[in-house]
Amino acid sequence: MRILMAEDDPFTGEILVMQFTKAGWNVEWSKDGDEALTLCTRNKYDLLLLDWILPGCTGIEICSLLRRRRNYVPIIMLTSRSTVEDCVTGLNCGADDYISKPFVFPELLARIQNLIRRTHAIDEAIIAESSKLEYRSDERAIAAKGQVVHLSKKEAALFEVLLRCKGQPVSREHLAVAIWKEKPVSLAAVDPLIAQLRRRLGPFRFCCSIENERGSGFVLRWED
Repeated sequence: MRILMAEDDPFTGEILVMQFTKAGWNVEWSKDGDEALTLCTRNKYDLLLLDWILPGCTGIEICSLLRRRRNYVPIIMLTSRSTVEDCVTGLNCGADDYISKPFVFPELLARIQNLIRRTHAIDEAIIAESSKLEYRSDERAIAAKGQVVHLSKKEAALFEVLLRCKGQPVSREHLAVAIWKEKPVSLAAVDPLIAQLRRRLGPFRFCCSIENERGSGFVLRWED
C-alpha cells in the first residue's frame, strides 16, 4: 500500500515512517502542504495522512481541494485539535476519518485498515470516472456536463456489469445471471433492458455507448 503522509513535526514523522515501513507499507513523507498537494496531483496513493497545520497549504485546504477535483482517495486527518467542532470541520471538508494527537500507532493502524477495508468493500462509491463522465453506484447516477440521469435497479445492475467488463463483450447468458441472479429468466429479457439503458444513456452518447458485437454479446464503450 502506498501512503502519502503530510506531517511537519520531525519526531512524529520519523516514528510513523519507521512504523509504516515495519508494517511493510510504502510511505512518502512531505513536511510541506504545497509539496504534498503537488504530490497528490502527480501520483496515485492508496491513503493520505494529512496534518491539519502545515507550512503552505493546510491539511484542510488540501482535503477540500482534492474533493472539489473529484479525487476520492481515502484521507485521515492527524491533528492536535480535539474539539467536536474541529472534528466536524475535518469531516465536512471531505476527510474519511479524524484522529487527535497524541495517539498510539496501533490505533492509527486499526483505523487505516478499517478505512481501506470499507473502501474496498463498497468498491468505492465512485465506480467509474473519466474526464467527461462520472458514475456513482451509491446513487445509481450518471453525470456529465451538469446533467444527471438516475438509473433503476436493473438498469444500474446492467450498467455496472458492462462497466466492470469495459471494452470486453458480455454475453446475454452472463448478463441474465448477473442481473437476475437466482431468479430464472429468459435470455429474451436482456434485449429490452439493453434498449432501455441505451435510451437512458442518450444524453451521454458523446462519450458512452453500448454496442452489439455479433456472436459475442454487448460491450460498453467508455471514453477515458
